[in-house]
Amino acid sequence: MKFLRIGKEGQEIPVALDKDGKYRNLSSIIKDLNPESINFETLDKIKDINLENLEEVNQNERIGSCISKPGNFFAIGLNYVEHAKETGAKTPDNPVLFNKSVHSIIGPNDNVIIPKTSKKLDHEVEIAFVIGKKAKRVLEKDAQDYIFGYCICNDISEREWQKEKGGQWVKGKSGDTFGPLGPYLVTKEEIKDIGNINLSLDVNEKEIYSFLVGKSMETALLLGNQIKIDYEQKSKPISSDNVAAIIKGTEKPDEYIVLSAHLDHIGMHDGEVFNGADDDGSGTVAILEIAEAFKAALKDGNGPKRSIIFLHVTGEEKGLLGSQYYTDYDPLVPLSQTVANLNIDMIGRTDPKRIKGKRNYIYLIGSDKLSTELHELSEDVNSKYTNIELDYTFNDENDPNRYYYRSDHYNFAKNNIPVIFYFNGTHDDYHQASDTPDKIQYDLLENRTRLVFYTAWELANRADRIVVDKASK
Repeated sequence: MKFLRIGKEGQEIPVALDKDGKYRNLSSIIKDLNPESINFETLDKIKDINLENLEEVNQNERIGSCISKPGNFFAIGLNYVEHAKETGAKTPDNPVLFNKSVHSIIGPNDNVIIPKTSKKLDHEVEIAFVIGKKAKRVLEKDAQDYIFGYCICNDISEREWQKEKGGQWVKGKSGDTFGPLGPYLVTKEEIKDIGNINLSLDVNEKEIYSFLVGKSMETALLLGNQIKIDYEQKSKPISSDNVAAIIKGTEKPDEYIVLSAHLDHIGMHDGEVFNGADDDGSGTVAILEIAEAFKAALKDGNGPKRSIIFLHVTGEEKGLLGSQYYTDYDPLVPLSQTVANLNIDMIGRTDPKRIKGKRNYIYLIGSDKLSTELHELSEDVNSKYTNIELDYTFNDENDPNRYYYRSDHYNFAKNNIPVIFYFNGTHDDYHQASDTPDKIQYDLLENRTRLVFYTAWELANRADRIVVDKASK
Protein backbone atom coordinates (compact mmCIF):
# COMPACT_ATOMS: atom_id res chain seq x y z
CA MET A 1 0.00 0.00 0.00
CA LYS A 2 0.93 3.63 -0.46
CA PHE A 3 0.13 6.26 2.14
CA LEU A 4 0.63 10.01 2.20
CA ARG A 5 -0.54 13.13 4.06
CA ILE A 6 -2.46 15.86 2.26
CA GLY A 7 -3.29 19.45 3.22
CA LYS A 8 -1.86 22.72 4.45
CA GLU A 9 0.99 22.58 6.93
CA GLY A 10 -0.41 21.54 10.30
CA GLN A 11 -3.74 20.48 8.76
CA GLU A 12 -2.68 17.36 6.85
CA ILE A 13 -4.99 14.34 6.72
CA PRO A 14 -3.91 10.71 6.25
CA VAL A 15 -4.58 9.32 2.79
CA ALA A 16 -4.23 5.94 1.05
CA LEU A 17 -4.05 5.30 -2.68
CA ASP A 18 -6.73 2.96 -4.01
CA LYS A 19 -6.22 0.57 -6.92
CA ASP A 20 -6.89 3.37 -9.41
CA GLY A 21 -4.41 5.72 -7.79
CA LYS A 22 -7.12 7.94 -6.26
CA TYR A 23 -6.55 9.52 -2.85
CA ARG A 24 -8.85 8.15 -0.15
CA ASN A 25 -9.34 9.87 3.22
CA LEU A 26 -8.35 7.66 6.16
CA SER A 27 -9.41 10.16 8.85
CA SER A 28 -12.33 7.96 9.91
CA ILE A 29 -9.85 5.16 10.70
CA ILE A 30 -6.70 6.92 11.93
CA LYS A 31 -6.06 10.49 12.99
CA ASP A 32 -2.68 10.76 11.30
CA LEU A 33 0.32 8.82 10.04
CA ASN A 34 2.21 9.03 13.31
CA PRO A 35 3.82 6.66 15.84
CA GLU A 36 0.39 5.79 17.25
CA SER A 37 -0.96 4.56 13.90
CA ILE A 38 2.10 3.29 12.05
CA ASN A 39 1.98 -0.31 13.21
CA PHE A 40 1.10 -3.66 11.76
CA GLU A 41 -2.25 -3.93 13.55
CA THR A 42 -3.46 -0.70 11.95
CA LEU A 43 -2.14 -1.82 8.57
CA ASP A 44 -4.12 -5.05 8.76
CA LYS A 45 -7.24 -3.07 9.65
CA ILE A 46 -6.83 -0.78 6.63
CA LYS A 47 -6.17 -3.72 4.31
CA ASP A 48 -9.57 -5.15 5.25
CA ILE A 49 -11.36 -1.96 4.14
CA ASN A 50 -12.67 -1.29 0.66
CA LEU A 51 -10.88 2.00 0.02
CA GLU A 52 -13.32 2.93 -2.74
CA ASN A 53 -15.97 3.44 -0.04
CA LEU A 54 -13.92 6.21 1.59
CA GLU A 55 -14.11 9.89 0.69
CA GLU A 56 -12.00 10.86 -2.31
CA VAL A 57 -9.48 13.63 -1.64
CA ASN A 58 -8.52 16.36 -4.08
CA GLN A 59 -5.11 15.45 -5.52
CA ASN A 60 -4.28 19.11 -6.11
CA GLU A 61 -3.68 19.70 -2.41
CA ARG A 62 -0.23 20.17 -0.91
CA ILE A 63 1.58 16.94 0.00
CA GLY A 64 2.97 16.97 3.51
CA SER A 65 5.66 14.76 4.98
CA CYS A 66 4.51 11.15 4.81
CA ILE A 67 5.11 10.73 8.56
CA SER A 68 4.07 13.06 11.35
CA LYS A 69 6.03 13.56 14.58
CA PRO A 70 8.21 10.44 14.62
CA GLY A 71 9.89 9.72 17.92
CA ASN A 72 13.37 9.71 16.38
CA PHE A 73 15.07 10.51 13.09
CA PHE A 74 18.27 8.45 12.89
CA ALA A 75 20.56 8.48 9.87
CA ILE A 76 23.61 6.57 8.68
CA GLY A 77 26.59 8.52 7.43
CA LEU A 78 28.80 7.46 4.53
CA ASN A 79 26.55 4.49 3.84
CA TYR A 80 26.94 4.71 0.06
CA VAL A 81 30.30 3.84 -1.43
CA GLU A 82 29.91 6.22 -4.34
CA HIS A 83 29.07 9.12 -2.05
CA ALA A 84 32.06 8.36 0.16
CA LYS A 85 34.31 8.48 -2.92
CA GLU A 86 32.66 11.71 -4.03
CA THR A 87 33.47 13.39 -0.71
CA GLY A 88 36.96 11.91 -0.45
CA ALA A 89 36.02 9.99 2.71
CA LYS A 90 37.03 6.45 3.63
CA THR A 91 34.16 3.99 3.80
CA PRO A 92 33.74 3.11 7.48
CA ASP A 93 34.14 -0.36 8.92
CA ASN A 94 31.05 0.19 11.07
CA PRO A 95 27.94 2.33 10.48
CA VAL A 96 28.26 6.02 11.32
CA LEU A 97 25.06 6.97 13.14
CA PHE A 98 23.77 10.48 13.73
CA ASN A 99 20.52 12.27 14.53
CA LYS A 100 18.50 14.65 12.43
CA SER A 101 15.99 16.69 14.39
CA VAL A 102 12.38 15.60 13.89
CA HIS A 103 11.61 19.32 13.63
CA SER A 104 13.53 19.45 10.34
CA ILE A 105 10.90 17.31 8.61
CA ILE A 106 8.86 18.95 5.81
CA GLY A 107 6.86 17.80 2.80
CA PRO A 108 8.65 16.51 -0.31
CA ASN A 109 7.81 19.58 -2.39
CA ASP A 110 8.11 22.19 0.35
CA ASN A 111 10.76 24.85 0.05
CA VAL A 112 14.11 24.27 1.72
CA ILE A 113 15.15 27.40 3.60
CA ILE A 114 18.80 28.30 3.13
CA PRO A 115 20.15 29.67 6.43
CA LYS A 116 21.49 33.21 6.18
CA THR A 117 25.05 32.16 7.08
CA SER A 118 25.08 28.98 4.99
CA LYS A 119 28.04 28.58 2.62
CA LYS A 120 28.02 24.88 1.75
CA LEU A 121 24.44 23.61 1.55
CA ASP A 122 24.23 20.08 0.16
CA HIS A 123 21.54 17.56 -0.71
CA GLU A 124 21.40 13.76 -0.82
CA VAL A 125 18.64 11.40 -1.84
CA GLU A 126 18.20 8.52 0.63
CA ILE A 127 15.88 5.60 1.23
CA ALA A 128 14.35 5.78 4.71
CA PHE A 129 13.21 2.79 6.76
CA VAL A 130 10.08 3.22 8.86
CA ILE A 131 9.99 0.98 11.93
CA GLY A 132 6.58 -0.48 12.74
CA LYS A 133 7.05 -1.80 16.28
CA LYS A 134 9.34 -1.43 19.26
CA ALA A 135 12.73 -2.94 18.62
CA LYS A 136 15.56 -3.86 20.96
CA ARG A 137 18.36 -6.41 20.60
CA VAL A 138 16.96 -7.56 17.27
CA LEU A 139 18.82 -10.36 15.51
CA GLU A 140 19.83 -9.75 11.91
CA LYS A 141 17.62 -12.60 10.68
CA ASP A 142 14.58 -10.97 12.35
CA ALA A 143 15.25 -7.37 11.29
CA GLN A 144 12.85 -7.38 8.37
CA ASP A 145 9.95 -8.22 10.69
CA TYR A 146 10.22 -4.76 12.24
CA ILE A 147 10.05 -2.73 9.03
CA PHE A 148 6.68 -1.12 8.34
CA GLY A 149 7.72 0.44 5.06
CA TYR A 150 9.95 2.85 3.19
CA CYS A 151 9.98 6.42 1.99
CA ILE A 152 12.26 8.84 0.21
CA CYS A 153 14.32 11.27 2.29
CA ASN A 154 16.27 14.25 1.01
CA ASP A 155 19.05 14.59 3.58
CA ILE A 156 19.91 18.31 3.53
CA SER A 157 23.23 19.23 5.12
CA GLU A 158 25.25 22.37 5.78
CA ARG A 159 28.70 20.91 5.20
CA GLU A 160 30.68 23.75 6.78
CA TRP A 161 28.70 23.45 10.00
CA GLN A 162 28.88 19.67 9.88
CA LYS A 163 32.59 19.19 9.17
CA GLU A 164 34.46 22.42 9.81
CA LYS A 165 32.93 23.81 12.99
CA GLY A 166 33.82 20.94 15.33
CA GLY A 167 31.54 18.82 17.50
CA GLN A 168 28.77 16.52 16.32
CA TRP A 169 27.15 16.33 12.87
CA VAL A 170 23.70 17.17 14.19
CA LYS A 171 24.21 20.94 13.89
CA GLY A 172 24.82 20.63 10.14
CA LYS A 173 21.97 18.17 9.66
CA SER A 174 19.06 19.58 11.67
CA GLY A 175 18.26 23.00 10.28
CA ASP A 176 14.64 23.94 9.68
CA THR A 177 13.43 22.21 6.47
CA PHE A 178 16.52 19.95 6.31
CA GLY A 179 14.49 16.72 6.21
CA PRO A 180 11.98 16.49 3.31
CA LEU A 181 10.15 13.13 3.44
CA GLY A 182 7.84 11.48 0.91
CA PRO A 183 5.68 11.82 -0.96
CA TYR A 184 4.73 8.21 -0.20
CA LEU A 185 5.12 5.85 2.70
CA VAL A 186 5.24 2.51 0.90
CA THR A 187 4.56 -0.65 2.88
CA LYS A 188 7.13 -3.41 2.97
CA GLU A 189 5.24 -5.97 0.93
CA GLU A 190 5.53 -3.77 -2.18
CA ILE A 191 9.32 -3.91 -2.04
CA LYS A 192 10.78 -6.96 -3.70
CA ASP A 193 14.50 -6.23 -3.63
CA ILE A 194 15.79 -3.35 -1.54
CA GLY A 195 19.16 -3.71 -3.24
CA ASN A 196 17.61 -3.13 -6.65
CA ILE A 197 16.36 0.39 -6.12
CA ASN A 198 17.64 3.11 -8.40
CA LEU A 199 17.96 6.48 -6.69
CA SER A 200 18.69 9.69 -8.53
CA LEU A 201 18.61 13.35 -7.63
CA ASP A 202 17.85 16.23 -9.96
CA VAL A 203 18.21 19.88 -8.97
CA ASN A 204 16.82 22.48 -11.35
CA GLU A 205 16.34 19.76 -14.01
CA LYS A 206 20.01 18.75 -13.89
CA GLU A 207 20.91 15.27 -12.67
CA ILE A 208 23.30 15.51 -9.75
CA TYR A 209 23.86 11.79 -9.29
CA SER A 210 22.24 8.43 -9.87
CA PHE A 211 23.09 5.02 -8.47
CA LEU A 212 21.78 1.54 -7.81
CA VAL A 213 21.53 0.98 -4.08
CA GLY A 214 22.75 -2.62 -4.08
CA LYS A 215 25.94 -1.80 -5.97
CA SER A 216 26.68 1.35 -4.01
CA MET A 217 25.72 0.41 -0.47
CA GLU A 218 28.32 -1.24 1.70
CA THR A 219 27.60 -0.89 5.39
CA ALA A 220 24.03 0.38 5.41
CA LEU A 221 21.09 -1.60 6.72
CA LEU A 222 20.12 -3.97 3.93
CA LEU A 223 16.68 -4.80 5.17
CA GLY A 224 13.62 -5.73 3.31
CA ASN A 225 11.75 -6.98 0.40
CA GLN A 226 11.46 -4.64 -2.54
CA ILE A 227 10.43 -1.93 -4.95
CA LYS A 228 11.65 -0.25 -8.02
CA ILE A 229 11.79 3.41 -7.12
CA ASP A 230 12.84 6.07 -9.56
CA TYR A 231 13.25 9.25 -7.58
CA GLU A 232 13.33 12.54 -9.42
CA GLN A 233 13.44 15.92 -7.77
CA LYS A 234 12.97 19.02 -9.92
CA SER A 235 12.41 22.64 -9.13
CA LYS A 236 11.87 25.71 -11.27
CA PRO A 237 12.33 29.27 -10.09
CA ILE A 238 9.06 31.22 -10.12
CA SER A 239 8.85 34.91 -9.35
CA SER A 240 5.92 36.41 -7.50
CA ASP A 241 5.66 39.73 -5.69
CA ASN A 242 4.17 41.05 -2.51
CA VAL A 243 2.15 44.21 -3.12
CA ALA A 244 2.10 46.96 -0.52
CA ALA A 245 0.88 50.51 0.02
CA ILE A 246 1.57 52.86 2.93
CA ILE A 247 -0.34 55.73 4.47
CA LYS A 248 2.02 57.72 6.67
CA GLY A 249 0.88 58.63 10.16
CA THR A 250 0.31 62.27 11.10
CA GLU A 251 1.82 62.14 14.60
CA LYS A 252 3.65 58.82 14.98
CA PRO A 253 4.80 58.04 11.42
CA ASP A 254 7.54 55.66 12.60
CA GLU A 255 5.07 53.27 14.22
CA TYR A 256 3.21 50.96 11.80
CA ILE A 257 0.07 48.84 11.74
CA VAL A 258 0.24 46.08 9.10
CA LEU A 259 -2.99 44.84 7.52
CA SER A 260 -2.42 41.69 5.49
CA ALA A 261 -4.18 39.24 3.18
CA HIS A 262 -2.79 36.82 0.63
CA LEU A 263 -3.34 37.48 -3.07
CA ASP A 264 -2.54 33.98 -4.34
CA HIS A 265 -4.65 30.86 -4.67
CA ILE A 266 -3.88 27.37 -5.97
CA GLY A 267 -4.37 28.36 -9.63
CA MET A 268 -5.53 25.92 -12.30
CA HIS A 269 -5.93 22.16 -12.38
CA ASP A 270 -6.80 20.16 -15.49
CA GLY A 271 -7.74 23.38 -17.25
CA GLU A 272 -10.15 24.43 -14.51
CA VAL A 273 -9.71 27.72 -12.66
CA PHE A 274 -9.74 27.50 -8.87
CA ASN A 275 -11.26 30.89 -8.18
CA GLY A 276 -10.44 31.39 -4.51
CA ALA A 277 -13.27 33.87 -3.94
CA ASP A 278 -13.29 33.29 -0.21
CA ASP A 279 -9.68 32.06 0.05
CA ASP A 280 -8.53 34.75 -0.12
CA GLY A 281 -10.41 37.03 -2.47
CA SER A 282 -12.51 38.07 0.52
CA GLY A 283 -9.44 39.18 2.45
CA THR A 284 -7.93 40.92 -0.57
CA VAL A 285 -11.10 42.92 -1.20
CA ALA A 286 -11.38 43.77 2.50
CA ILE A 287 -7.85 45.25 2.52
CA LEU A 288 -8.68 47.40 -0.52
CA GLU A 289 -11.87 48.70 1.10
CA ILE A 290 -10.08 49.48 4.36
CA ALA A 291 -7.32 51.27 2.47
CA GLU A 292 -9.92 53.37 0.66
CA ALA A 293 -11.53 54.32 3.98
CA PHE A 294 -8.20 55.38 5.50
CA LYS A 295 -7.36 57.37 2.37
CA ALA A 296 -10.71 59.17 2.51
CA ALA A 297 -10.10 60.05 6.16
CA LEU A 298 -6.67 61.43 5.23
CA LYS A 299 -8.16 63.63 2.50
CA ASP A 300 -10.65 64.97 5.04
CA GLY A 301 -7.80 65.99 7.32
CA ASN A 302 -8.38 63.09 9.74
CA GLY A 303 -5.55 60.75 8.83
CA PRO A 304 -4.29 58.08 11.23
CA LYS A 305 -1.71 59.09 13.85
CA ARG A 306 0.34 55.94 13.19
CA SER A 307 1.30 54.71 9.73
CA ILE A 308 -0.64 51.90 8.03
CA ILE A 309 0.85 49.29 5.70
CA PHE A 310 -1.63 47.51 3.44
CA LEU A 311 0.19 44.30 2.57
CA HIS A 312 -0.97 41.81 -0.04
CA VAL A 313 1.36 38.82 0.32
CA THR A 314 2.07 36.12 -2.22
CA GLY A 315 2.86 32.45 -1.82
CA GLU A 316 0.62 31.73 1.17
CA GLU A 317 -0.59 28.53 -0.45
CA LYS A 318 3.02 27.43 -0.89
CA GLY A 319 3.87 27.76 2.79
CA LEU A 320 3.41 31.41 3.87
CA LEU A 321 6.32 32.38 1.62
CA GLY A 322 5.38 36.00 0.93
CA SER A 323 4.88 36.93 4.57
CA GLN A 324 7.99 34.99 5.53
CA TYR A 325 10.00 36.93 2.96
CA TYR A 326 8.60 40.17 4.35
CA THR A 327 9.39 39.44 8.00
CA ASP A 328 12.59 37.43 7.64
CA TYR A 329 14.34 39.09 4.69
CA ASP A 330 12.94 42.39 3.44
CA PRO A 331 10.46 44.20 5.71
CA LEU A 332 9.44 47.64 4.47
CA VAL A 333 10.09 49.01 7.95
CA PRO A 334 11.99 47.55 10.92
CA LEU A 335 9.95 44.94 12.75
CA SER A 336 10.67 46.81 15.97
CA GLN A 337 8.53 49.65 14.59
CA THR A 338 5.62 47.33 13.75
CA VAL A 339 2.90 47.68 16.38
CA ALA A 340 0.54 44.89 15.28
CA ASN A 341 -0.57 42.75 12.35
CA LEU A 342 -4.24 42.22 11.48
CA ASN A 343 -4.44 39.33 9.03
CA ILE A 344 -7.54 38.51 6.98
CA ASP A 345 -7.78 35.05 5.43
CA MET A 346 -11.32 33.97 4.46
CA ILE A 347 -14.08 36.20 5.83
CA GLY A 348 -16.80 35.88 3.17
CA ARG A 349 -18.58 32.63 4.07
CA THR A 350 -19.87 30.63 7.02
CA ASP A 351 -18.60 27.39 8.50
CA PRO A 352 -21.19 24.63 7.91
CA LYS A 353 -19.80 22.69 10.88
CA ARG A 354 -20.56 25.58 13.23
CA ILE A 355 -23.94 24.64 14.70
CA LYS A 356 -24.11 27.05 17.62
CA GLY A 357 -24.33 30.82 17.77
CA LYS A 358 -25.21 33.56 15.32
CA ARG A 359 -24.71 33.65 11.57
CA ASN A 360 -22.94 36.96 12.09
CA TYR A 361 -19.77 35.62 13.70
CA ILE A 362 -16.04 35.49 13.04
CA TYR A 363 -13.32 33.22 14.35
CA LEU A 364 -10.61 35.25 16.08
CA ILE A 365 -7.22 33.63 16.52
CA GLY A 366 -4.17 34.98 18.29
CA SER A 367 -5.56 38.20 19.77
CA ASP A 368 -4.51 37.26 23.33
CA LYS A 369 -1.33 35.32 22.53
CA LEU A 370 1.13 38.21 22.83
CA SER A 371 -0.75 41.29 24.06
CA THR A 372 -3.54 41.52 26.61
CA GLU A 373 -4.20 45.09 25.45
CA LEU A 374 -4.77 43.99 21.85
CA HIS A 375 -7.35 41.42 22.93
CA GLU A 376 -9.19 43.92 25.13
CA LEU A 377 -9.10 46.58 22.41
CA SER A 378 -10.55 44.10 19.91
CA GLU A 379 -13.38 43.18 22.25
CA ASP A 380 -14.18 46.84 23.01
CA VAL A 381 -14.18 47.84 19.33
CA ASN A 382 -16.57 45.04 18.44
CA SER A 383 -18.96 45.92 21.27
CA LYS A 384 -18.93 49.57 20.25
CA TYR A 385 -19.24 49.31 16.46
CA THR A 386 -20.07 45.92 14.91
CA ASN A 387 -21.58 43.51 17.48
CA ILE A 388 -20.22 40.38 15.80
CA GLU A 389 -20.06 37.14 17.76
CA LEU A 390 -16.34 36.64 18.34
CA ASP A 391 -15.70 32.90 18.34
CA TYR A 392 -12.40 31.78 19.90
CA THR A 393 -12.81 28.05 19.20
CA PHE A 394 -9.65 27.84 17.10
CA ASN A 395 -7.65 30.03 19.46
CA ASP A 396 -7.25 27.11 21.84
CA GLU A 397 -3.60 26.01 21.90
CA ASN A 398 -4.79 22.40 21.95
CA ASP A 399 -6.98 22.78 18.86
CA PRO A 400 -5.78 20.11 16.41
CA ASN A 401 -6.20 22.41 13.40
CA ARG A 402 -3.41 24.70 14.69
CA TYR A 403 -4.67 27.62 12.60
CA TYR A 404 -2.55 30.02 14.65
CA TYR A 405 0.49 28.64 12.84
CA ARG A 406 -1.07 28.38 9.38
CA SER A 407 -1.70 31.82 7.94
CA ASP A 408 0.46 34.85 7.26
CA HIS A 409 0.04 36.46 10.69
CA TYR A 410 2.26 33.76 12.19
CA ASN A 411 5.40 35.16 10.56
CA PHE A 412 4.72 38.37 12.49
CA ALA A 413 3.78 36.57 15.71
CA LYS A 414 7.00 34.54 15.74
CA ASN A 415 8.76 37.94 15.92
CA ASN A 416 6.67 38.95 18.96
CA ILE A 417 4.45 41.30 16.97
CA PRO A 418 0.85 41.08 18.31
CA VAL A 419 -1.58 39.65 15.77
CA ILE A 420 -5.22 38.94 15.11
CA PHE A 421 -6.23 36.40 12.50
CA TYR A 422 -9.79 36.86 11.13
CA PHE A 423 -11.23 33.63 9.70
CA ASN A 424 -14.69 32.26 8.86
CA GLY A 425 -13.63 28.58 8.88
CA THR A 426 -13.52 26.12 6.02
CA HIS A 427 -16.41 24.87 3.88
CA ASP A 428 -17.10 22.42 1.06
CA ASP A 429 -15.70 24.83 -1.54
CA TYR A 430 -12.41 25.31 0.28
CA HIS A 431 -9.56 24.77 -2.22
CA GLN A 432 -12.04 23.80 -4.92
CA ALA A 433 -12.92 25.33 -8.27
CA SER A 434 -16.36 25.96 -6.79
CA ASP A 435 -15.08 28.71 -4.43
CA THR A 436 -16.80 31.35 -6.56
CA PRO A 437 -17.92 34.98 -5.96
CA ASP A 438 -21.63 34.14 -6.12
CA LYS A 439 -21.29 32.17 -2.87
CA ILE A 440 -19.82 35.06 -0.89
CA GLN A 441 -22.20 36.35 1.80
CA TYR A 442 -21.57 40.01 1.21
CA ASP A 443 -23.39 41.36 4.26
CA LEU A 444 -21.10 39.30 6.48
CA LEU A 445 -18.06 40.30 4.47
CA GLU A 446 -18.95 43.97 4.92
CA ASN A 447 -19.51 43.78 8.67
CA ARG A 448 -16.35 41.75 9.27
CA THR A 449 -14.36 44.23 7.18
CA ARG A 450 -15.74 47.04 9.33
CA LEU A 451 -14.52 45.20 12.44
CA VAL A 452 -10.98 45.02 11.06
CA PHE A 453 -11.12 48.69 10.01
CA TYR A 454 -12.29 49.91 13.42
CA THR A 455 -9.68 47.77 15.16
CA ALA A 456 -6.95 49.16 12.93
CA TRP A 457 -8.29 52.70 13.49
CA GLU A 458 -8.12 52.33 17.27
CA LEU A 459 -4.63 50.84 17.10
CA ALA A 460 -3.46 53.69 14.88
CA ASN A 461 -4.96 56.50 16.95
CA ARG A 462 -4.68 55.44 20.60
CA ALA A 463 -2.32 57.47 22.75
CA ASP A 464 0.11 54.66 23.56
CA ARG A 465 1.43 51.77 21.55
CA ILE A 466 -0.04 48.46 22.74
CA VAL A 467 2.19 46.55 25.12
CA VAL A 468 3.59 43.08 24.37
CA ASP A 469 3.21 41.44 27.78
CA LYS A 470 3.36 37.79 26.68
CA ALA A 471 6.43 37.72 24.47
CA SER A 472 7.48 34.28 23.32
CA LYS A 473 11.05 33.16 23.78
